Amino acid sequence: FAYTGPWPAPIVVGHRGSAYGVENTLEAVQGAIDAGADYAEVDVLLSADGVPMVVHDSNLRRLTGSNVNVYDLTALQLQQLTLMQNGYTGHIPTLEEVLEYCRGKIRLAVEIKLHGREKEDLVALTMETIAQHGALEECIFISLDYDMVADINARYPEANAGYCVYGNVGSLNARVLDSMAIDFVVVEEAMVNRRNLAGFRDAWLPVYVWTVNDLAKMQRYLEMGVSGLVTDYPDLGVEKVKESTGAY
Repeated sequence: FAYTGPWPAPIVVGHRGSAYGVENTLEAVQGAIDAGADYAEVDVLLSADGVPMVVHDSNLRRLTGSNVNVYDLTALQLQQLTLMQNGYTGHIPTLEEVLEYCRGKIRLAVEIKLHGREKEDLVALTMETIAQHGALEECIFISLDYDMVADINARYPEANAGYCVYGNVGSLNARVLDSMAIDFVVVEEAMVNRRNLAGFRDAWLPVYVWTVNDLAKMQRYLEMGVSGLVTDYPDLGVEKVKESTGAY
């Protein structure tokens, strides 16, 4: 990826939709829409019958109170579960439902996740579902698994896929990352320092920082030159970006 145009204005990505609903539900995505965020980030796992579902955890105890696994249940069974979080309730949608819901309202940042029990091609099923909705070039794609990012970019060169880097990786070498088959990086807050950001900028790799919920930190990262904020509170992120760019 070699970006040759002007450096774009920072984007705001609603993490798992937003905190204004149970994560990864349509209500949470609506929170990102209401905030005017650029993207709603959602997580995708395969159901037992090979349907891309929008859900983060392989085991659903945290949100359902029941010890059940995504890979043991069909799409219909998953949709019938009730999720509970921070006083909200919701249901697990299919990726197709989210795409339909977001059409003309907001773009998606799709994090493709592995639970290790996939019986079908997760990347193909996810990308083909998105392509059928004409949204392949509107979405951006993220994974913690570098091989999956490279696979996406190899099979779907029109897609924009980035590598999500954990803070415990240590010092980042932007030249190494630039040689990978990636279009951008998503880094934890611990990885945000002027040296790393300068390296990314020299390599023309946009860098998005997650998960930033503190206003002072949002301001600091924007001043340091990050390309985007991934936040549970996209309304706050949008306001802070407007402040920093004078876009009111």
